[in-house]
Amino acid sequence: MTAVAFLPDGKSVAAASDGDIHIWPLPLPVSDDVDRLRLRLQVWTGMELRDVVDYQTLAPETWLERKQKLEGAKTKP
Repeated sequence: MTAVAFLPDGKSVAAASDGDIHIWPLPLPVSDDVDRLRLRLQVWTGMELRDVVDYQTLAPETWLERKQKLEGAKTKP
């Protein structure tokens, strides 16, 4: 059985599976425009949502291109 839950502090999430429990800190909220958030998630996960229930793993060169675009956007005012 697998279970996922937010910890009461709201700053961490726990996942349990096959007797193992893992706790991860949640990132701080980010305010940004939708396109930049989408790009950030693609770089973090290496995946792109193609539909509500479908995703595609990014090819390494596509991931690198988007990572460079995200890093370039950081330096712009």
